[in-house]
Order: sequence, then C-alpha cells, then structure tokens
Amino acid sequence: MPLVLVALAVVLLLVLMTKFKLNGFISLFIVALLVGIASGMSLSDVYESMVEGVGGQLGELILTLGFGAMLGKVLADSGAAQRIATTMVNFFGISRVQLAMVLTAFAVGITMFYEVGFVLLIPIVFTIVREYKLPLLWVGLPMSISLSTMHSFLPPHPGPAAVSATFGASQGVTLFYGLFIALPAAALIAFTWPRLPFIKRMNPQVPYALITTQEFEERDMPSFRTCLVSNKVHAENLVGHLSCFIRTRCEFHAAAFTASAGMDLRLDHDPAAQFTSCVNRLIDGFRHFAARHRYPVFGQ
Repeated sequence: MPLVLVALAVVLLLVLMTKFKLNGFISLFIVALLVGIASGMSLSDVYESMVEGVGGQLGELILTLGFGAMLGKVLADSGAAQRIATTMVNFFGISRVQLAMVLTAFAVGITMFYEVGFVLLIPIVFTIVREYKLPLLWVGLPMSISLSTMHSFLPPHPGPAAVSATFGASQGVTLFYGLFIALPAAALIAFTWPRLPFIKRMNPQVPYALITTQEFEERDMPSFRTCLVSNKVHAENLVGHLSCFIRTRCEFHAAAFTASAGMDLRLDHDPAAQFTSCVNRLIDGFRHFAARHRYPVFGQ
C-alpha cells in the first residue's frame, strides 16, 4: 500500500506541474498533504512531518544554495562565466555543446555532491543559453543528468555507499567498475532525453536575476586560466589535491558512516589498485614539476 501511495503521489505531482502548470512548491505541498492524510496521519502529524522534512532539507542545502547563488552572480558579473562558456563552445563547437556539458559534469560529479556541482555549473549553462540563443533544457538537461548519475551510481556519494555497505562490497571496486556502467548510461540519457518531443515543447526561461545581460568584450573578460584558478599557488596546489584524492581512493576512506559500519574501504582489487596507483604516480610527477617550475598551466 505505501508503494502504491508513492506511485500515485508521483503521478499526481507530474500532472499538477505539467498539465495544470502549477507552481512546483505548491504542487509538492498539496501532494505531501494528501499522502499524509491517505496514510492515516492526523493533520497535526502531517504538519509536523512536513516541517521536519523541509527543515531537514534546508538545513543541509541552505548554505550551499546561498553561497552558490552568490558565486554564480560573481561569475556572471565578472565575465568569468562568459569566458568559460565561449572557450568551451570554441573548443567543442556549438553543435557539440551537449558533449561539453556532459564531460564537465562527469569531472565535477565524481567528486562533488549533486547540489554543489549544480550551483557551480548552472551559471555556465545560463550564459551559453543567453549567448547562443539555445533552449535551456537542451544545454541544462545533459549537465543535470550527468551530475545526477554520478551522484546516484558511484561511491563515495551516500546512496551508493550505503548500498555497498548493505551487500558488503568493496567501495573501491564499486567505484572502478561503476564508472564503466555510469558513464555510458549517463551519456545515453543525456543525449536522448532533450531530443524527446515532449521535452522540446517545454520552453523554460533563464532566471535573468541570476545572470547579467551585459555583453563583455574580449578585452574585458578575464583569461580562461584566471577563471579556473586565481593565482599560481592555487594552480600548484590543485594537482596536489587531485593526487590526494587518488590516494584516498586507494585507501578509500569514504563517508564516516560507512567506516563506522566496519566496512572494508580499501581498493583491494588488483587491476583497479594498479590503475589508481599508476594515475597517482603520474599526478605526483605533475605536482613536483609544477612546484619546481612554478608554472600554473596545470591549473587547467
């Protein structure tokens, strides 16, 4: 019965938002209220449950969303988002802008939670849409789908980490082999979904309060290197941080709650361990070269 209620709630939510064009927050409120009543909860219990649920979500996301919105506005007003967007389009070509967003989301999504990666990348999506007059969903959906797939399929994200704990699987091996499933699956959906007819009929608008309408001249925009790293110290440290990340994969201390469950978090599969060890040595070489020559090119 609970599964049936959940299924009906999802259908009702989609109908309210797509058929009747009802505001998403109001739709969620109505559906949550009806599900609570249908489950036999009193109105007071429904209210307390909704307050607790919304409060819990806001408690985790409010800082990320707040500072993320500020970061997006800074990127837009400084011309950094336009520089990154034009560089990506010039490199991949406007016809392959979806590929650019998918690859970027893959790189970001493996190490960052979905909501963090989203607020970092959405200013670039908005800028590409505004600059090249493209549909928002054509550019935004591949990015969002790729981030969501990384968050849903691969440790150390909480869901996959919990599943690995349940089945007693090594998270290192799960990550290694999961890449061969998650990457093709995400790419397939990311390139297919925006081409579906009902998606093409949707035309959401860019929230212009979060971007700038100013068109920056070439001389007014910061360099692409500056947009990614602000100084040489950051550039030198970036490769070191990546090396540390690879080392973490070798030992694979994931989330604290998985460690407390007594799991084996080591990357104990020989081919996978050898692969990450080779990558770690290569990155160590890059890091020492960057530190010795104080050259910031590795920041890119």
